[in-house]
Amino acid sequence: MKNSFSGANYHLSIVAAGSLVLSLFFIWPFVALFLVRGGALLFYGATVLLLLGGVALNARRLTLNPWRALGFPFTMLLLLYIVWKASLQTLLRGGIEWRGTFYSLKELKRVSPNHR
Repeated sequence: MKNSFSGANYHLSIVAAGSLVLSLFFIWPFVALFLVRGGALLFYGATVLLLLGGVALNARRLTLNPWRALGFPFTMLLLLYIVWKASLQTLLRGGIEWRGTFYSLKELKRVSPNHR
C-alpha cells in the first residue's frame, strides 16, 4: 500500500482519473449485466466474457487455476480500495511510515523522480 499514492505522483486527481477509468472498463461491465436490457445486455455480456477469458488465459500462462478469473471484478474493487485508502492516509497523515521511519509528503515528493 505504501507505493500506491506514489504511483500517481502524489496527485489525488490522477488517483481519481485512474479510478474512473478502472471502474468504467473493469467494474461497470459486470454491474451493467444487472441493469441493462436488449442490445446493451449482449454488448456487456460479450465484454464480461472477453474480460474473464483474458484473465483466465493469463492465469493459465502463469500456471494458476483459470477459475480464479471469476474473482476479477472483486479484485478490481479491492485495488480501488487499497489505492484510495493509501492516498487518503498519506494526505491525512502528511506522509507515510515505513519500517519504523516516518517520511513526510514533502520529502516523498522531493525524492520522487516523476513528481512535478
